[in-house]
Amino acid sequence: MISDKLGVQLQAQVDTAVAELARLTNFIQEKTAENNALRRDIAALRQKLASQIQPA
Repeated sequence: MISDKLGVQLQAQVDTAVAELARLTNFIQEKTAENNALRRDIAALRQKLASQIQPA
């Protein structure tokens, strides 16, 4: 039946889209974690630099 075939095709498209969304979500989470780590590193380096350039 045509509607069954269309339903199967639509389900396949939805499955593909959901898989892509899951992949992108994981990618974004990884980049967010990396970004947070870099922000912490930068803050620590700024603090270290500030303590070294303050007059004694």
